Amino acid sequence: MRNTIVKTLTSNISDKLTKYPISSTSIDSNWNKLPLTFMANHKGQWIFPKRFYGEQTNSISTLWKYYELERKPDNEANDELKTESASNSKKLELKSISNESKLRIEALRKVKLALNANDQPMIAQQVENYFSLVENYQLPVLEEIISSLSFLQLEKNARWNNELIQLITFHGSSQITPLVDYIFKHNDRLSNKDVELSISKIQIILENSNIDTSWFNQSSRELWTPNLVLNINSLKDYSIIQNKWISVRASEDLMLFLPFSTDAELEAVENTLKSQGILDNNDSLAISNIINDGVIKTVAELSFDIQRDTWRKQAEQQNHFFMIKMALTLTFIISLFIVVAFISYKNKKKAEFIDLRENFINLVSHELKTPLASIRIMIETLQKRYDKNLSIKNYPDKIISEVDRLWLMVDNLLSLNQIKSGKLELNIDKVNLSSLIERVYEKLCEHQSSKLVFKNSIPKDCFSFVDPLLFELVIINLFSNSIKYCDKSEVKVEISYISQKNTLIFLDNACGIRQADWNRVFDDFYRDTSTNSKQGTGVGLSLCRQIMKVHQGTITIKDSNENGTSWAIELPGIDKSKKDTELER
Repeated sequence: MRNTIVKTLTSNISDKLTKYPISSTSIDSNWNKLPLTFMANHKGQWIFPKRFYGEQTNSISTLWKYYELERKPDNEANDELKTESASNSKKLELKSISNESKLRIEALRKVKLALNANDQPMIAQQVENYFSLVENYQLPVLEEIISSLSFLQLEKNARWNNELIQLITFHGSSQITPLVDYIFKHNDRLSNKDVELSISKIQIILENSNIDTSWFNQSSRELWTPNLVLNINSLKDYSIIQNKWISVRASEDLMLFLPFSTDAELEAVENTLKSQGILDNNDSLAISNIINDGVIKTVAELSFDIQRDTWRKQAEQQNHFFMIKMALTLTFIISLFIVVAFISYKNKKKAEFIDLRENFINLVSHELKTPLASIRIMIETLQKRYDKNLSIKNYPDKIISEVDRLWLMVDNLLSLNQIKSGKLELNIDKVNLSSLIERVYEKLCEHQSSKLVFKNSIPKDCFSFVDPLLFELVIINLFSNSIKYCDKSEVKVEISYISQKNTLIFLDNACGIRQADWNRVFDDFYRDTSTNSKQGTGVGLSLCRQIMKVHQGTITIKDSNENGTSWAIELPGIDKSKKDTELER
């Protein structure tokens, strides 16, 4: 495809070359018909567009004064032209002019007199005499320019017809060399100031005659434009210059520079290839390597981006399939990671549960043996003391305390098992919470050896619909934990009620629970190993949460530190002030 693009581009350039002259002679003879975007170099010299090659000065030639026709025609004119400068008091000596110049000036004077007299036959005769002198006597370039401009400016009312003005200015004839030839082709004998003045006068003449000045103005601007600095001898054919021209070697000595634009040329190539069916209508071409970075590249060195709609669709389809494959692969990998993580998590939890269960079995075995051993020892002691008629002291209370401990442990296990198995049946009743908590406290005090300070801040008329036995088990477990894990000299417990949240607050002064374990303490068989106490089975708090869950309530740790723990028990159906009829409704 790239070779096809290069061949098509080269062919289009060759076709464009047929519109331009391919020899220095034809360029010189047709120079004023060529576009100014075209350039030509012959033997290392720029021959088009025309440039100024004359002398750079700061003043115009004194020859202009000779053609001021208001001056006297004889030698008196020479005397008058000897003027003194006001600034430096030096005399300016004008060169004596040739006889041919004097004849030309005299002919112009006679044309002017005939024009002033408005004598048509005389005007025709003097004009013919003037052009005869122009044809037969060639003056220096500057004088020819001044002479022609003086002739064109003789008629202030612009009675010279446009054909005559254009003949003298642009076209010329076999007898007349046009002004533009002198200014643009032979300016090496002129100064820059003389050329600028000549151009200015021509522009005024053309504008006064309503003749188009666009070509002349553009050519005048090009006259002062510097030539490109190029090594013509080493320049390759079809080299792109500044993305404005492309070089074509017409002969060994002649290098042409055709106007060139990559965008326009690529568009032409696109249209050609589309018309040949090589490209589709939606395809496009672009140059991928920069061509205006100061490095001159040839057409053969260009790289192209070919945007083909079919290729784009195939690429998009491939990208789409690739993305689907990647998505499926990623999904598979992520799913695999999730499955592995889940299995690992399940195995870890299973291992933890097995460890907990084994620890629980060991713990329960120990917890069952300990009170039973204590009971047996105390009973044996009682028997011996009875046989000896000694005082029995407080052994009966201790035996009851150990039995209560066994009862609570067994009751917790049985209740938790019933809830987990879904076999538990709730016996919901209307319960006075203050009275229920007082009963629990009194039971604990009967056989409790530790000093227990309890404050009941629950209103006397606070009711809730709960299972009395199960809810009592929640309160007993909280009391039991407060006693077991208290590291102070006395156990303090306060229970209050927040009516706005339907919540009981159970506040103790136990050793506190780390915040990281606030949720874990409610897990099955979990025991806080950071505490010094080794009591407990890890069932009580788990049972409390399960009981509150079946009641559609919650139990959480609100706060905990070394001064104690605050438990929040959110109750269902608590009403502090409503009457019985309202509660039952």
